[in-house]
Amino acid sequence: MLDAATCPKHLGARAAGSCERCGTFGCTECLDFRDFKWRCRDCLAREGLSLPSLRDRATLARAAIGATAGVDLLQSRPAGSSPKR
Repeated sequence: MLDAATCPKHLGARAAGSCERCGTFGCTECLDFRDFKWRCRDCLAREGLSLPSLRDRATLARAAIGATAGVDLLQSRPAGSSPKR
């Protein structure tokens, strides 16, 4: 199968392999061998980004859902009415 594969960024260039993260085929210019793994340049760039931990992302998601629900409640209130105190 690799015999027919070509590099998507360098049309006509034979693929030397595929990225072990995303599976994209690439030529020798587009693939990099680091830490015993083949990676395309796009995946190498993504690996350099730092993401919040899974717990922090879940906390942010819950806060966003809560804020959305609060806005929805405020918008569903009849016009001119004020919150009960």
